[in-house]
Amino acid sequence: MYVLNSKELQIPMGKFHLIDLNQTQSKQKSQIQHQGQILIRKSYHDSALFDLFLLDQFGLQCYLSIYYNSSWEQPCFFQYNISQTKLQLINYTYQYEIDSTIQQYIVIDNTYFPLEGAYYDDDLYLNIEYQQTVQPIPTYYSYTIKIGIVLVGVLVCFLLWCILLLVKYKKELKSQNEKLKSQKEQQEVQTKAKKKFRRF
Repeated sequence: MYVLNSKELQIPMGKFHLIDLNQTQSKQKSQIQHQGQILIRKSYHDSALFDLFLLDQFGLQCYLSIYYNSSWEQPCFFQYNISQTKLQLINYTYQYEIDSTIQQYIVIDNTYFPLEGAYYDDDLYLNIEYQQTVQPIPTYYSYTIKIGIVLVGVLVCFLLWCILLLVKYKKELKSQNEKLKSQKEQQEVQTKAKKKFRRF
């Protein structure tokens, strides 16, 4: 885990701040899988509270419709989902994993929406810190494993080949030694026979 980015944020009264998790500010482009967390903290010890929404593109469209039309009493489907709606916060930590197939957004809200949420009658000052862990992406990891397996297989085959050559060499050497020994014994027998023949 390391800090990828940290910054101070000012959200004016009646405004919001949008974090697009699929943009480069919250991830790096490389041969890695992106997992980490975003830490959102108040910059000052005041009475300020904020609301936070975890949205996909459809939730964001609903939120923006309410915001631009100032329809603060109009409900959005995500506000009844506790996993997407966090109200009256002092700080918040969000664990995330980048999925390139889904647009993911965090909305930090300093507006009247929803009516039961927080509203600070002043600018909101926050600190946002992106932390990230990285690991090889599955395709790269699998490719590395396959290459390793192939290399190990080649090494094993080479060792087996060397062992077979060594066994064959030892057999041939043993056969040659036995042949030389047999020839030597035959020569000794012939020499003894010649010596006996000369005595007679």
